[in-house]
Amino acid sequence: MTTVKFDAIKIGYKQDKEGFVVALRIHPNDDHQAIANAALGSQWHIDGVELNEDGNAETPAPVEQAARANRLTQQAAIACKQPKFQTWVKQCLDPNHEGGLERTEALIREYCGVKSRSEILPGTEAAQRWDRLYSRYVAWDLVE
Repeated sequence: MTTVKFDAIKIGYKQDKEGFVVALRIHPNDDHQAIANAALGSQWHIDGVELNEDGNAETPAPVEQAARANRLTQQAAIACKQPKFQTWVKQCLDPNHEGGLERTEALIREYCGVKSRSEILPGTEAAQRWDRLYSRYVAWDLVE
């Protein structure tokens, strides 16, 4: 597993059919070679902290923290409703899956080891499992 650490400046942001595309400018002296040399489609887990004008980490307001906590739960809920995601779940997780929202939701809960998608919270094993699963789906969707 490769780990990199760098500061970056956001220089672009757009949405396409697979999600969001963020362009970052990394200083040439920062550790970026692993990313530069990685194959297209390689997956990265990125934790980010916005820096203030002094270069120090900002402390998010409680409302922002709550929104971040709900992000994964919402992402899972939205994905489960998408027919393409349901098809992928059938192909990759359960060939006997007959489709449909309820069965897809049940498979996601089972895979993430939770009783409710609301338990898929940042920093938990369930969140790590969801991130890995969703990243596999996104990679599959890029090739389709």
